[in-house]
Amino acid sequence: MGRPAKFTSSEILDAAARLIARGGPRLTTVGTIAEALAARWPDELGEELANLNVEIEQALRDFTRRRYGRLTGTNLRRVTFALVDVPYAAARRYLLAGKPPPTAVDDLVTQVCACVLDEQGTTRR
Repeated sequence: MGRPAKFTSSEILDAAARLIARGGPRLTTVGTIAEALAARWPDELGEELANLNVEIEQALRDFTRRRYGRLTGTNLRRVTFALVDVPYAAARRYLLAGKPPPTAVDDLVTQVCACVLDEQGTTRR
């Protein structure tokens, strides 16, 4: 069973109406409605997000150890850049425009990440 709904249909429609009044229908996307609603319940997600962040950080450390044989600050920054920052940056502008990234972006992200994660460029400290 999924998590219970955080908002009623009325709350969602009210948020959409406020966004339309403020910026017109083009401003009103699922994402902007979610952002408007999310501003109302960060405390509810605080612990869940904190736990998720801990899990992500641990997964990045684990991957770094497997990839490079040991965990160093340099290697962890390299892995975080490749696995978090690059994909986020590549997709962000498309998602802000309400569009999916073109499939060519997947190949570009893969190529950049392969270069960043290349052991020859890694300083083992």
